[in-house]
Formats: sequence, structure tokens, C-alpha cells
Amino acid sequence: NVAELDTNGNLVTTIPVGNNPLGVAVNNTDLFAVVAGDAKLAQLQLTSPFGAALIPVGTQPQYVALNPTGTRAYVSNLLSDSVSEIDNATKTVAATIPVSSPGGLVVSPDGSRLYVTNGLTNTVSVIDTATRAVTATIAVGDGPNAVAVNPAGTTLFVTNDGGDSVSVIDTATNTVTDTLTVGDSPIWVAVNPAGNRIYVANFDGDTVSVIEPIIASSVGNGGAGGAGGAGGNAGLIGDGGYGGNGGNGGAGATGADGATAGADGADGGDGGNGGTGGTGGTGGTQSGNGGVGGNSGAAGT
Repeated sequence: NVAELDTNGNLVTTIPVGNNPLGVAVNNTDLFAVVAGDAKLAQLQLTSPFGAALIPVGTQPQYVALNPTGTRAYVSNLLSDSVSEIDNATKTVAATIPVSSPGGLVVSPDGSRLYVTNGLTNTVSVIDTATRAVTATIAVGDGPNAVAVNPAGTTLFVTNDGGDSVSVIDTATNTVTDTLTVGDSPIWVAVNPAGNRIYVANFDGDTVSVIEPIIASSVGNGGAGGAGGAGGNAGLIGDGGYGGNGGNGGAGATGADGATAGADGADGGDGGNGGTGGTGGTGGTQSGNGGVGGNSGAAGT
């Protein structure tokens, strides 16, 4: 059976689907449930007229994922080493894609890529949904199971059941950029709609790990140097006083918290010009000379 709950956690109804239901997914009109014991995908229409279809897939099906438009469903078949692609309009298998020991799977937000964990080979397969070809294979941790993608489609999160970890993957380069230690036997992962929290269910640890994504740091430039001081007053005959030194450059802004420290502040601005020399004293034989320009300000910190 599949249980339907309201948003307050109250049971609404129980839907019979077959033997040993496992993965589920839903779009605006249909509920999809993997019936592992019967090697089928149950597709149940949620609006009137209510209807149901049982679609044969591979052996020991595990999970199901939908493309963003809800027109395609993908089912991982563990013992058949394949993924079944379902046409949701005709309720038939449109294609069978060979992969090794598939488990969790997710479609990219733009619908162009399907990501599938391969539990026995400790890898993730990247599949082009247009050509149905495997375009990359990414090595991850021990026993990968579930996989999720952030809303921007830039980062994958893969739970490694045997390694008690989560592999973080850059989808632009198909490389692992970080491995995060979580609880005992992580088996599921989800990203919230804002993309600022990742939740990992740890089966044997009886816990949920909450992960915050890395935020890039930012820096500010140093302030400009202060203006030079005014020149001294002229003596009766002597030269005008020297101009004051330029002010020190402003301090660089501190980098924001993030994965790495903020960059150094920019250099301080140049010191201001020296003040104008004082006027010669009354009755002197010559006027005072102009003041010397101020020194450059010190570099920003």
C-alpha cells in the first residue's frame, strides 16, 4: 500500500498498489509507485476519472524519478542492470538504458541529464536524456545509494551507505569537490526548495544530518589616503613650512565567512598634496618657498 498524508501528517487514505512498494514520485496529475515485488511501476491518476496502470519494468525495481515536465518517469532496476524510461502519456516503456546496479536517481532541473547511483561499482552514471547515452561515470564513496540535485542544477549530493559520507559533485565538471562525514549508514538525501539546506537520513544512526552549502567569500577595497596637512606659516625671511604627510590608506574590508578566508584588502590610496607655502613676512627680503608635498599614504590593511 501507499499511504497519503495531508500536510499536517494526518492519514488521508491508503492506496493498494501491489507487493513491496518502494520508491514513489508525484506530479500534478499522477502518483508513481515502484512495486518491487511485482517488478512493475504503478501509475495512478489522482484526478477524476481515477484510473490506474501497472507497467512492467525490470527485475527488482528500486526508485522512480520524474523529469521537470512530468512527461517521463525513470525507474532503476537493480537486478536487471538497467533504467526503464516510461512515457507517462501512453503508460508504456519508451526505452531501456543499461547501467550497472542502479539505485537512486534524479533528473537535472533542466531535464537534460539523468544521474543514477551504481551501488556495486561505487560510481554515478551521467545520462543524456535526449540520446539515452552514458556520457560520464563519476567515482564516489563506498555503497552510493540516494542522490539529489540543488535547484540550480550545479551540485549533486550522493549518500554513501558504506562510507557514512556524502559526496559533493560539481555538475559542470562531473568531479567530486568534497566528501562530507555524516551519520551511520546514510540512505537518503533531499535538498530544500531554496537550496540552502541538505537533509541526510542516517538509517543505522537513527539521525538526520543537516548540511549548509558553502557560500563564497567577498572582499572590499581599502579607503583612499587622507589629504596632506597645510604648510607652515612663513617666517620673517625664512622659507614656508613643509606640507603635512598624506593620510594612511583605509583598511581593506574583512572577507565574509565561507569555505576560505576573505582576500586581502586593496592598497590604500595615495597621500594628499602638500599644503601651500606661507606668505613671506612683512619687511622680509624674500617670500617663503612653497611647502614640500606630503608622503604617499601607507598601504591598506
